[in-house]
Amino acid sequence: MLQEILSSRRVPALAPRDQSIAFFRENLYGASPDPVPVSARLAEPVATIFDGEGMLESLILEIKTPKGPYALPFELARPTDAKKPPLFLFISFKPFSEDDKTPYREIIESGYAIARFNYNDAATDERDVWNGLLTMFPYDERASWRKIGAWAYAASRIMDYLVTRDDLDTARAAVIGHSRLGKTALWCAAQDERFTMSIAVQSGCGGAAINRGKIGEELKVMTKSFPDWFCGNFQTYAHQAPQHPFDQHDLIAAIAPRRVYVCSAIEDEWADPASEYLACVAASPAYEKMGARGFISADRLPAIGDSFHEGSIGYHLRDGVHALEPRDWMEAIAYRKRHGI
Repeated sequence: MLQEILSSRRVPALAPRDQSIAFFRENLYGASPDPVPVSARLAEPVATIFDGEGMLESLILEIKTPKGPYALPFELARPTDAKKPPLFLFISFKPFSEDDKTPYREIIESGYAIARFNYNDAATDERDVWNGLLTMFPYDERASWRKIGAWAYAASRIMDYLVTRDDLDTARAAVIGHSRLGKTALWCAAQDERFTMSIAVQSGCGGAAINRGKIGEELKVMTKSFPDWFCGNFQTYAHQAPQHPFDQHDLIAAIAPRRVYVCSAIEDEWADPASEYLACVAASPAYEKMGARGFISADRLPAIGDSFHEGSIGYHLRDGVHALEPRDWMEAIAYRKRHGI
């Protein structure tokens, strides 16, 4: 059934990874600058949290750009008693102190550390406003990164620092984001192979949803509503997408054999759960060619409550709307626990 749906939507066969990365860099997310040196310092004393179960560090990452140092604040919460906990790197909409939806305590109690930064601290999400990291590097109007690229670059620079620490298991690191930041988490992991896993929560168009046959948000809509997220060439690509031998399943496949986890919500028609699910199906052969298990699911479209955790691509569909809910985190943790990551 699923292969018939993919065929009816004319979803193309997977392209080789190097071609996919080059395509997305040229036509969607833009070319990011090369990595630059970083250093980090504490912004305030380490705090004890959750009745002593965790420790919270507020840090400043100094990114040494061609136009001088750039200060990026971020936080790291880790279990007090764990010697080298695996890691979530969370690209967040809100500061730690204002975030009442992320189950930080449960994450810590599950044995994971979590680093997070506010995406606006890398480049503000305001239309036609160019600031932050975008102003610190040479820029080409058509080919250079824009905001998704800047947010992904910031996550990788934080990772540059985290891998220098001996109290974190950065060989088991997952980058996670919701909505536009889910798109960012996928692009980040596709480029940065240090991430063991990418978790994309309702990332939709330009993220984990195939474009062909998609409902809700479409590429052409995004060129008008969110032109700052994508490179200048995106304006052309969005109107020619059906003629290109690429789709968003190629982005998921570019992360293989590392893991991808996709979260959908049934009322989020804008992101389109069915198209996110089908992208997982269409990306599966990339894993299978590498000798890994791809996407292990039923041969049907998903139903509310489905959780497919067996393969290298994981997926769940919950009830509710477009939001990163605590249960999305707990499903992702259950998947990581199952696979020892």
